[in-house]
Amino acid sequence: AGRGADLTLPRHVIHYLYFPVEVDARRAAEVIERAEWESSVSPPDERIAEWSVRAEGYRVIGGATVEAFRAWFEQIAADHQGEYDGWEASAKP
Repeated sequence: AGRGADLTLPRHVIHYLYFPVEVDARRAAEVIERAEWESSVSPPDERIAEWSVRAEGYRVIGGATVEAFRAWFEQIAADHQGEYDGWEASAKP
């Protein structure tokens, strides 16, 4: 908002979650997809030592939604023995 973004418009948002075990990553991805987010699961590699889940969608973001999305993704990670590692959003819709 401080840079002039219109936060009433949906924009591309990405959330990152990490899991030690593939089956937990895939189960978390299933939960995420049921909530109409796109998800992808990637195996560990030379940069990331755990299974990663990337959740993407177009959403309106603001103070209330950021807190709600973060809490929801943190809960999914916790429910599947993983860790939530934050989010990012495009500056423009």
